[in-house]
Amino acid sequence: MNAAGIALAYGVIYPRLMPITMGKMVLADAIMTAVLVGIAVAWFWDSGTQFWLLGWYVGPALFTVITLLVIEWPLFSWFTKKHGITF
Repeated sequence: MNAAGIALAYGVIYPRLMPITMGKMVLADAIMTAVLVGIAVAWFWDSGTQFWLLGWYVGPALFTVITLLVIEWPLFSWFTKKHGITF
């Protein structure tokens, strides 16, 4: 689910944010993250599901946020360099 969301963001949404700015990317990413966390929480609601992550059990919301960060960071770095976007 996270990989699909990131593929959609970097393959479709971000390239259409002309001119691409950090502010637009941050807003779009916040919306995408909220949607993905909402889906994960709704999917696992009241199931008691825990995920094993780096030595701890975490809930679906925290798992989604952490895995999004890990998957997205290299793409974010590449995309901002490619488009000349600075902080």
